[in-house]
Amino acid sequence: MTGKAENYSSDFITFSKDYGKIFSCDDTVYEKYLKPSVSFALKNWNNYIGKENSLGLKFDFELGIVENKSLPNAICGFNGHKHIILMYHTFPIFLLEFFYRLLCNERVLKHKGNTLDYDKKFHSHLKSPPGFSILSGEVQIKHIDDISNKLAPLCAIRKEIADKLYHYAMVLIWEHEFAHAINGHVHFVQNNLSSNSLNEKYLNSSNLLNVNRAISYIEMSADKGASFNLVVGDLYKKSKTAFEIISNSEEFIFDYSLKILAGSFLSLFWMLSDVVDSNGDFKSIDYWTDHPSSLARAINFTLSPITQCESLPLDEELKYIVKKATEFCYVELINLGNDWGICRPFNWLNRKDMFSKVFHEKHRLSNIETEELISKLKKYRYI
Repeated sequence: MTGKAENYSSDFITFSKDYGKIFSCDDTVYEKYLKPSVSFALKNWNNYIGKENSLGLKFDFELGIVENKSLPNAICGFNGHKHIILMYHTFPIFLLEFFYRLLCNERVLKHKGNTLDYDKKFHSHLKSPPGFSILSGEVQIKHIDDISNKLAPLCAIRKEIADKLYHYAMVLIWEHEFAHAINGHVHFVQNNLSSNSLNEKYLNSSNLLNVNRAISYIEMSADKGASFNLVVGDLYKKSKTAFEIISNSEEFIFDYSLKILAGSFLSLFWMLSDVVDSNGDFKSIDYWTDHPSSLARAINFTLSPITQCESLPLDEELKYIVKKATEFCYVELINLGNDWGICRPFNWLNRKDMFSKVFHEKHRLSNIETEELISKLKKYRYI
């Protein structure tokens, strides 16, 4: 992926036609907004090219951006030769706005940098939730750089944090789709649900409860894979190189806190997207008792790094880093849940009935159903 339409294969061009025309961008835009996340992801993905699953299919993939003005989405499909991973061009645009507007709010990471009076005054006039003022027409842009010029925090420290969160969230989006590909999720959907791509919005429109449960399991599984590669897996790889890890370095721990927060905030973005899509009340915490998917994913992103530490032979210093980073995120999200209406769903993290409500049995597979699904997926996996 280079951002140039002429560099895509005929497979990609044919598959992408159903979703929009290929999005081309100049080198500067690609380097600034796409390359950091794409480069991180490709370091993992390229190692799997040529791997074979039990059906004799060899792994290959191609990724890119398509022009589609719908609400942000990313899709993983298979065209018979390779996996195709698409991202709507609205995703980086809306996501950049989202993180800039978050960091312009004094309640977010309140001890980092300064939230200047200008930021507070300008953003208080925006009626749409963060990430959606461009969609609503409140903010007009002609180029993605306009988002920085119009919406970025004036404080350089907070802008840098917002940019990091944006790039980490973009990594999670690519890694999530890659997890669908490498774990055989797309092949499962093709053979069991008659779809050539894993498009959650389309598949979850099914009236069959067991289908929705299966898709929820697959989506949560892909989230865990994405989170692992960005946080625990990345930390483990660093420990195997000539890289000095200093567990008492606040800056180092804070960076891993941002990686975890990127997932939690990305889920908040999905929550707001759900509400925008359904014209609901984004200030109502009760909304999430009936729409638990994005909330469950936020909790999953926040808490899974701790459990994932147990799957690797990490020394105590690395586990300490993940523990401190997770604690930081937990406190941040609870504070936001108490202080800011749109973040009220994070209050679930402090509720004793969180798991019984958010991960209610009506929304998840039974143990037997889970074992059956894992068994079906196994033959499609490239791992």
